Parts: sequence; structure tokens; C-alpha cells
Amino acid sequence: MAVKILLFAIVMYIIFTSTEAKMKYTDCGSKKGIVENVDMVPSCGSVCNLHLGQNVTFTITFKSKENIKSVQTVIHGVLFGMPAPFPLPNPDSCSDGDLTCPLKEDTVYHYVKQFYVEQYYPKLFLNIKYELVDQDEIDIVCVKIPAKIL
Repeated sequence: MAVKILLFAIVMYIIFTSTEAKMKYTDCGSKKGIVENVDMVPSCGSVCNLHLGQNVTFTITFKSKENIKSVQTVIHGVLFGMPAPFPLPNPDSCSDGDLTCPLKEDTVYHYVKQFYVEQYYPKLFLNIKYELVDQDEIDIVCVKIPAKIL
């Protein structure tokens, strides 16, 4: 009996430690791209915990539906349905997002951006609206990510 319980415990441990929680996000209006994956380091599941005083790295993997000359990053914190812009020192995704512009149709890209969670940010729950827009300010990709600043 003890062997069966031990075996069951080992199997459950393997199942729970080998399955990775997928990051929760919703597409909020991608028009010129197809979102294939969104990831964050440190990893997160249904809600992304952003710790004050630490860096986070967002990665968006997407496929471009058409040729695109330039890409800009636009980020909003959405609290109680109201979007508040998150200022970026360099919103150019081609020079500060690991993208090579111009983007080519039917090509998969990996956008990567690191942020520092400032100590003065308020501790709260919000949605992050993360957009990559083209030269005409049309969404290539748009994702909403539930997050908690801790």
C-alpha cells in the first residue's frame, strides 16, 4: 500500500512539475499580423506578476500578413476600462525590439522588449494593452495581458 501511495505521489509530482502554465492573453484587434505566442520572463500564467524593482522581458511571436515599412510599440495600462499610456523612451520596435524592418509578408517575427518595473509604480491589478503598430498606426498585433504589480 505504501509503495502505491509513493508511486502515485511521484507520478503526480512529475505531471505537475513538467507541465508549464501558458501565459494568458487575449487578442485585442490584430489586423496586419497573426499572434502565435506571447511570453514573459519571469514566466507567468493566468496573471503576470510584475515585481517592483525588477526587469521583465516580453516576447511576442507573430506572423506578418503583409509587407510593413516600420513598427512602433504602443503600451497602455488599462484600469477600470480606462487606458493610460505607458511612455517609452524609444518606441521604435525596429531599433529597440529585435525586429528587422521592413517586415515581410508571411514571415514569423520574434519581438523582444525588456522593461524595468519602477519602485514608484502603484501596487495594483490591471490589464496591459500591448500593440505593435505600422507606419499608418494600424495594429499589426494587439494583445491584452492581465497583470498585477507587486
